Amino acid sequence: MNHKWKTASLQEVVKYNKYLLMTTVVLSILCLLQSFALFGKEEKWVIIPSNDIDNKMEISNSRLYPSYLKPWARSIAREMFTTSPDEIVEQHAQIRKISSSNNELNKFFAKQMSFIKGSNASSAFYTKSTKMVDGGVIVTGTLHYWFAGSDEKIALEKSYLISYKEAAKGLILLKNITEVDVLPKEEVN
Repeated sequence: MNHKWKTASLQEVVKYNKYLLMTTVVLSILCLLQSFALFGKEEKWVIIPSNDIDNKMEISNSRLYPSYLKPWARSIAREMFTTSPDEIVEQHAQIRKISSSNNELNKFFAKQMSFIKGSNASSAFYTKSTKMVDGGVIVTGTLHYWFAGSDEKIALEKSYLISYKEAAKGLILLKNITEVDVLPKEEVN
């Protein structure tokens, strides 16, 4: 009699363990499926600068939003083209920290340095508009420059294509800066 009770008790434990094993396997599969679903999901964040709470920028883990790229391109243009012979070397060093090294960009830096230092010119760039295009952002504005010892100031409408390269973990690097034709008024936003 005692033997039958032990056998029945043992069968109940085996049956209970089978249910536990099946439950564990099902929960593991569900957890695995949920993790796959979360890895493929786009995450969005909104960055709000503390000094300008109305200027919200959206960023995502899957793509770059214009609300992030446009201010980035404006700041690159401002930093590159608002310069003087005394500041240009330091400005180029700062911009090279966020740039991918390539020959086109190095030629652009050399050309700008040659003009600024060789002509002893200072310049200021005032952004009027930005427009997203494939592979970059077109920044349009007024470039003011003047030469040391001269009272004459020159103002030109300029448009620059600021192209970028996406690096690891959402980091964007400056790829190149090229001058493009000034956009007609109806295309500018």
